[in-house]
Amino acid sequence: MSKGADPCDFFPNFSSDDLHVVRSHDCIHYDELGNEYLDLHCQNGQIPIGYNHPYFLKSQELSQNLELNFHVLNEKIREKLVLLSDYNDYRFYLLSSTEEVNSMALKLAISCTDKPNVITFNSSIYPDFSVINLEYDLDQVKKALTENEVAAVIFEPMAKESFLMPNEEFMRTLRQICTQQKVILIADETQYGLGRSGRFFAHQLAEIKADIITFSKGMGNSLSGILFSPLLEFTDEIVTTATVHQARDFLSVLEIMDNDRLISLAEGFGLYISHSLNRLPRIRDVRGKGLMIGIELDFPAQEIKENLRRKHRILVESDNKNLLFIQPSLTIQKIYIDKFLHALEEEILNKF
Repeated sequence: MSKGADPCDFFPNFSSDDLHVVRSHDCIHYDELGNEYLDLHCQNGQIPIGYNHPYFLKSQELSQNLELNFHVLNEKIREKLVLLSDYNDYRFYLLSSTEEVNSMALKLAISCTDKPNVITFNSSIYPDFSVINLEYDLDQVKKALTENEVAAVIFEPMAKESFLMPNEEFMRTLRQICTQQKVILIADETQYGLGRSGRFFAHQLAEIKADIITFSKGMGNSLSGILFSPLLEFTDEIVTTATVHQARDFLSVLEIMDNDRLISLAEGFGLYISHSLNRLPRIRDVRGKGLMIGIELDFPAQEIKENLRRKHRILVESDNKNLLFIQPSLTIQKIYIDKFLHALEEEILNKF
């Protein structure tokens, strides 16, 4: 277990039940014996800027002696969001938990349209709402819209369990259908992570704009955010529940993403990893975009995961079947990517 970690800290340390980490830096952990472990999972992709980023720590240190103003911080966050996401005319709110942000989005949609139903996909669960759950099938969407009073369609740009995405043409056509039918399109980005896809939001890979966007992963401190179109009119009041320290930390993350060009790096490294993996045997499929990559093997993935950890000191994740996946920090360097690729190739070749 990590030592000396403040439970209120944002992205400082790593903890594990069976790996005794004494310090962490970027994507590397050090145990009590000085051994290095390369972390390519980063707490389920929650650590976009790596552990103990010097800019982030300096920002925390400097702010300790300042009287922080939430409204000033919120405006700076909005400016960075505009710069990085190109959602320059959308309204923005910070919320203090990931659980409430999608409920808030759906309530806004129902308030705006005065219609009771929402369409979801792939068995997505949104409690307390009247949900019509569909497969990723545009004919089903059109049929559901003609037979029901629908306030909104909410979709995820990637399924978090399988790393499968609706293709870009699907997302573009879905946008067109929602526009034609005057139905609100909500992009649920809470599980993907800001910048990880090689775009600020993953749905922007399809070059579309959603009417409402929810996001959370990578913001830290269970923080979440919501953007919504200025064309939407609703009577419900939105109450910002985030704290001033959460806002300060999130602003630091956005500044690091901007200063270090992490979004373009994620795009480039993602292409490099995918092309490298496609040359290896026994890989059925390479899924995802940017630095959220699923690797489907033609044999169980658990053994590879354990060998990478035990023999190469590389930490990845796997499901209970054939899927190996990585979600490294966006600050990762090519030398570490190559280390993983060489180790994975060695372990796959050992299976022959």
